[in-house]
Amino acid sequence: MLTVVRSVFSRTAEASENQRQLVDHFTGRLDSLARTQVIVTRSPSGKVDLNSLIREELLSVAAGEGPCVSLDGPEVMLDPNAAEAIGMAIHELTTNALKYGALRANGAGLRIDWRVHAEQGQTAKLELTWLETGVPAVPIAPVREGFGRELIEEALPYRLGAETCLEFRPGGVKCTISMPLDDDDERASALLER
Repeated sequence: MLTVVRSVFSRTAEASENQRQLVDHFTGRLDSLARTQVIVTRSPSGKVDLNSLIREELLSVAAGEGPCVSLDGPEVMLDPNAAEAIGMAIHELTTNALKYGALRANGAGLRIDWRVHAEQGQTAKLELTWLETGVPAVPIAPVREGFGRELIEEALPYRLGAETCLEFRPGGVKCTISMPLDDDDERASALLER
């Protein structure tokens, strides 16, 4: 955990333009890690419910489910390492949506959904989609690569074997994350499909 915190701090410091920005961004990221750790400690198995992970992050910025925000997906329990990485990605997407996207713009919407795909003899995969709609005047993709983009496009593939796609589209951001689930998650998803 300390290695992760050190890495988050170093990357945040590199991307920050001033001390205030460093403090704000690092505090938000550290709080996100703390929320994930609280969820891990509540579970006797150490697994983290994906729905709870996403919901906690949204509630941290006072954005619960409602007419503008929807969550949909089956129960998926993530191991702590996957939960930590996915939690950070959700934090970065939430922060961006709060500053520039669907959680800032009146009349905009945010849909987060996930599915588990399991084909016979293959590892089950989690397919998660973050989709913002109705965001007016979304600028073109950011010029510099920030922490969130690097996390989604580089760290998730490296740490989790995920395939990711982050798009800055007219009307809002779309992010898809496809990642293999461990054997315990495969057994859980097989039970869900019955």
